[in-house]
Amino acid sequence: MYPTSYHDTTKTNEDIDQFEDQAKSQEQVLLQFMCSFPGEWFTRDKLETLVFEFGRAPMTSVQRAITNLTGEGKLIKSPEASFMGGYGRKVHGWMAVIDVKQGRLF
Repeated sequence: MYPTSYHDTTKTNEDIDQFEDQAKSQEQVLLQFMCSFPGEWFTRDKLETLVFEFGRAPMTSVQRAITNLTGEGKLIKSPEASFMGGYGRKVHGWMAVIDVKQGRLF
């Protein structure tokens, strides 16, 4: 399991609890957004822009959320860097893992 937030030793326990809650909230928002687009690949740049209104969440927070959700099996990473990134280079994409359970038909 990955840590939800990363911090230095100068923070109080109250600060750390607040950071943990904020990081979990960012992960939930990101996952909810991605689940709204099943089968769609998103780059970190796109997620930062579409979900967090570019600049509202630091780039490192978006990457941390992606890393944690991927480690938890909630996102999958593209096998190849095949998407154009924000700096004109090919980058990986991520897609939400949708757990489809078929119910009884009859």
